[in-house]
Amino acid sequence: MVAAGSKCRTCRGPAVIDLPRHNANFCAEHFLELCKRQVVKAIDHFEMLSSTDKVLVAVSGGKDSLALWDILIQLGYQADGLYIGLGIGDYSETSGQHARAFAEERGLRLIEVSLRADYGYDIPTAARATRRVPCSGCGTSKRHLFDKAAIEGGYSVLVTGHNLDDEAAVLFGNTLRWDVEYLARQLPVLPARDGFPKKVKPLVRLTERETAAWCILRGIDYLVDECPMAVGNKHLTYKAALNSIEAESPGSKAAFYLNFLENMAPLLQGHSAASTDSLHECRQCGAPTTAELCAFCRVVSKSAAHEPVPVEQLSFEQARAEVAVLREAIERNRTSYYVRSVSLVSDAEFDAQLHRLEAIEQAFPQLRSDDSPTQVVGASVATAGFPPHEHAERMLSLDNVFTLDELREWAEKTRDAAARPVRWLSELKLDGLAISLAYRHGVLETASTRGDGRVGENITENVAWIPAIPQRLEGEGHPEFFEVRGEIFLRTEQFDALNAQQHALQAAFVAEQLARGRAPEAIRTRYPEFANARNTAAGSLRQRAEHKTNEEIALMRDRLARLSLFVHGIGAWADPGASTQSAVYEQLAAWGLPVSPYSAVFDDVDAVIAYIEERGEHRRDIPLGIDGIVVKVDELALHDELGTTSRAPRWAIAYKYAPEEVYTKLLDIAVGVGRTGRVTPYAVMEPVSVAGSTVSQATLHNQDVVKAKGVLIGDTVVLRKAGDVIPEVLGPVLERRDGSERPFVMPTHCPECGSQLAPAKAGDIDLRCPNARSCPAQVHGRVEHIGSRGALDIEALGEVTAAALTQPSSPASPPLHTEAGLFTLRLEQLVPIEVLVRDAETGEPRRDDATGEPVRRAPFQRVELVYPPGFEHASAAERRAAGVRKDHRVYHPSAQAIKLLEELEKAKSKDFWRQLVALNIRHVGPVAARAIAQHFGSLDAVRAATLEELALVDGVGEIIAESVLEWFKVDWHLDIVEQWTAAGVRFAIPGHPGPGAAVAAGGVLEGLTVVATGSLDGYTRDGAQEAIIQAGGKAASSVSKKTDFVAAGPGAGSKLAKAEALGVRVIDAAQFKILVEQGPAALEGTGGAAAGPN
Repeated sequence: MVAAGSKCRTCRGPAVIDLPRHNANFCAEHFLELCKRQVVKAIDHFEMLSSTDKVLVAVSGGKDSLALWDILIQLGYQADGLYIGLGIGDYSETSGQHARAFAEERGLRLIEVSLRADYGYDIPTAARATRRVPCSGCGTSKRHLFDKAAIEGGYSVLVTGHNLDDEAAVLFGNTLRWDVEYLARQLPVLPARDGFPKKVKPLVRLTERETAAWCILRGIDYLVDECPMAVGNKHLTYKAALNSIEAESPGSKAAFYLNFLENMAPLLQGHSAASTDSLHECRQCGAPTTAELCAFCRVVSKSAAHEPVPVEQLSFEQARAEVAVLREAIERNRTSYYVRSVSLVSDAEFDAQLHRLEAIEQAFPQLRSDDSPTQVVGASVATAGFPPHEHAERMLSLDNVFTLDELREWAEKTRDAAARPVRWLSELKLDGLAISLAYRHGVLETASTRGDGRVGENITENVAWIPAIPQRLEGEGHPEFFEVRGEIFLRTEQFDALNAQQHALQAAFVAEQLARGRAPEAIRTRYPEFANARNTAAGSLRQRAEHKTNEEIALMRDRLARLSLFVHGIGAWADPGASTQSAVYEQLAAWGLPVSPYSAVFDDVDAVIAYIEERGEHRRDIPLGIDGIVVKVDELALHDELGTTSRAPRWAIAYKYAPEEVYTKLLDIAVGVGRTGRVTPYAVMEPVSVAGSTVSQATLHNQDVVKAKGVLIGDTVVLRKAGDVIPEVLGPVLERRDGSERPFVMPTHCPECGSQLAPAKAGDIDLRCPNARSCPAQVHGRVEHIGSRGALDIEALGEVTAAALTQPSSPASPPLHTEAGLFTLRLEQLVPIEVLVRDAETGEPRRDDATGEPVRRAPFQRVELVYPPGFEHASAAERRAAGVRKDHRVYHPSAQAIKLLEELEKAKSKDFWRQLVALNIRHVGPVAARAIAQHFGSLDAVRAATLEELALVDGVGEIIAESVLEWFKVDWHLDIVEQWTAAGVRFAIPGHPGPGAAVAAGGVLEGLTVVATGSLDGYTRDGAQEAIIQAGGKAASSVSKKTDFVAAGPGAGSKLAKAEALGVRVIDAAQFKILVEQGPAALEGTGGAAAGPN
């Protein structure tokens, strides 16, 4: 900073900086004194501050604002800081860190505002939304928020860090334009006006080089980088021009700006005062403005309405990153809903995520894989022990609309596609559990849940106890075989009766325990109140009679008997004998199947909408749980013509009613750590009844969402429950605040293992614990996943067992630090374990309803009470004389401990694909694992595969392939494989011929590509694809020149047209059956468009 040997002008000691504009060098001490004198001179000369002022410093994290704040504190001013997070990626993150560090080290108050969290936008979004340079939206936002904070906080002066270089460059630009209004803003003091605080610039006598030197000498870390969005800003050009002049003539900038202040200030002050005449309040926020909306509110409005980056504008890398985020979120939400009956997001948010993912995958087909959420229905079967059952025809889901305009648009598109008049069957959308009933010759053959749409749980044994479901149909004319689909639900009166029964059972249990001498506070809640009718119906239907006492079986059958059914569709049925679905309903009702009385057929959409509105107004009058209206095309022939997407029919839609809202108290915001390390804040609220459920917790997703919602701990908040299922905190009721509320502070370290939290990658909002190897919460989640139905299906390895093995309250060191030791567990490790029972959603300890104490279990202990050692053989008289009782505890392994080890032993030889799922490789679920296992045959072959070889496997793709290869690069992952292998886990398919050989071996369609489209008689869509694969062929989803055959049925659509245009041979359903069973040679003489396979 200064030539060697230079001396300080003041003390003649060694100099550390040269100041050409002062023609002098200075040592550190006297340079700092010079800086303070310059600031004092500016403050005094322009009457900026008084000793009694309450000062708010605009803090950016850069050198100027931090140097200014530091100088003001040294000069004795009472000064707080205000930092605004602009949402400009790493730049904003780093600047915020510097601002916070400065304040924390000095015990200063720093107020933080985030554009993204508090107002729903950031500067990049504002620039796109307003179509202006980023600096425009940035300046508008900062000016408004600085003013707002100063006025609302009672500060008498707002101080900004504009230095001499800044002011001279702005003056240069404003002089070139000669705009008096802009020149007036150059003054170092802007007096307070109605709605505007007093603003001052104490650094106008210091250059940015001097403020940087202040920070360096004072040990202040600051953001060095220029804002990445300021590239091309004219201000930087003006500054560079003045720097060139300053280099030739030191002091020019100071003379230019300070002389301007001396000579022009009186004229401009008058103009500034007169400019308030036309101001009035913004109708949105009340800030002074000359328009109906202030500039800030216009930015907020445009940014809020701004859509995400259009799919067509995404690069491949951007698309791949967004797909990964969307898939993780959708799978997390879907699994939570279908498997745990816990809803994490609103239906609307879930649908938006799914639709966005569909759009990206359509634009980038290489990112689509068979296990994508867009290609599946529901979630993998999470059975309680019921055998799997494959539906004869796939059970699809429904797409949703949330506004009547969206419904009209869907109806118009459907009518246009039909090319003829359409009648609309409209019925209540029940909030229950989907079920499929299969009848053969009029007798119930199977009853099954939806599952993933292809395979569900066979619950026939339980359906026998549901009177609403006929075991034998009435009447005559039953088809040989057919499927009907319906909804199992609890009527309101039955749900209330069940809860009354639970209360009576709990009271009887408490009385029994008290009679046995048990203290009231020690009595557990054995019969809790049911909170949600849908979940109660689902739980009742999926109970197992095994291991239940006679009393428990009686209760189970009583609950089953209370369930109701409405049939609302058909599955496999060769010839329904009717032309409309409403006529099918009449036939089903004649056979004794319960059909909803709340349905009607309409000739036009206006009548449908009137029906929706009428039912919505009287929604609570209906003794059923509903969340909308399902609208279907009534004509069955159109069902085939319109077809389906991968997950939903095009001939039906669900209109969702608006969710319900209630007020409740936000008691706390806590955080939980998930299997992937994601740290999720969640709201802890006073229990409140909403939409038929009692809600006390709701996810808040991440710290940005907490800020965006504006909630404080202690607030009264608005809670919404969409679709009668999903709780969501909307925001605070500001009018009910009393000053006792406090903000939520996101922890910086993992609450489970103490590791410092950080985003997985730059730009991520979510914080994650990076300690994947040994964070107890993450290990817990992975171990629980290993035991899940989709992995090794170990019944004894559930939530409590996983917690006991990874997060015991005793002993201090858990048996499993990672899952590597799972298959070498011993009884002596299990018996001593005690564990806190934790909530599956939040990870927080569950508390006893009666005592409020955390619930503890010792799942692997069987306690025997015996006489103390030495008194085993004493007489009764001797024991009485010694005061000895049979209260000495001897611990033995419980049946659960023995069962766990037995099931772990059996799991070692389960299918190879299950072992792959159990490894917890990201993106590798059952679908991808099956494809990998069948293709490679062993883990050694998988590890030896290249990225290209993995990605080419049907159902895998590049994303999953990369994830697999990355997993094997981690040392402790390899330790898991080694320890499991040493313990006897079989990572192979016995007798598999090698990579790729299993698929190609012996198939009549070897080397051929076949596309199945439309309705093929005798095959479901998935059945047709499976038939192609089983025959050794490739089941493609699109037609190209490489396609050998297209099997087309009714509703084939564009694929058939493309096949004809390309000259690809087209075959019908009968020919398709011959092809997959006998091969292409057997088709000779059977006809078909085009000539032979390509």
